[in-house]
Amino acid sequence: MIFNNKKNKKNKKKKGFSLVEALISITILMISVAAPLKLAGDGINSTSIAEQQIVAFYLTQDAMEYVKNIKTNNRLSHEDITTGLDKCNIDIPPNRGCRIDTVSGSIAMCSVGCVNGVLRFDENTGMYNYNNGNPHSIFTRQVKIFPKRTDPVTSAVLEMQVEVSTKWTSINNQPQEYKLKANLLDW
Repeated sequence: MIFNNKKNKKNKKKKGFSLVEALISITILMISVAAPLKLAGDGINSTSIAEQQIVAFYLTQDAMEYVKNIKTNNRLSHEDITTGLDKCNIDIPPNRGCRIDTVSGSIAMCSVGCVNGVLRFDENTGMYNYNNGNPHSIFTRQVKIFPKRTDPVTSAVLEMQVEVSTKWTSINNQPQEYKLKANLLDW
């Protein structure tokens, strides 16, 4: 019987975990759970940044297309291609450019830094505008027009460079900007 007691004691010692083994197991378990959570968080962060970049791209393109439309309508009416865009003209003081509300069709001169160019998001229509009834978005849009070439006789603008920039602060507090430039000709 004594022999059996010694054998039972040895078997009992082999069945349990030591404190070190338990700590190592918990550490491995924590790493295996934390790594996928970190990857998921990074994926959500990247998705949000990509969404902001896409919205900024479309807001910039929207203003550029609006300016192109005005230029085309002016050309068809045999007017100077910059008619109606004088508030955006960088050659006219105070050289700040303008903000264009493509929903209402309004054009207003920018204040310093175009802080009045902060777009607002209308949740009912899903559109961005400058309507004071809507909450501020993170996007600021500014349009600048640089007359490049004029007719020496009539002083009509024959070529203009349009620069549209959309600025925002991303979710990781980094300033971002999407800028689009185009040269538009009187033809």
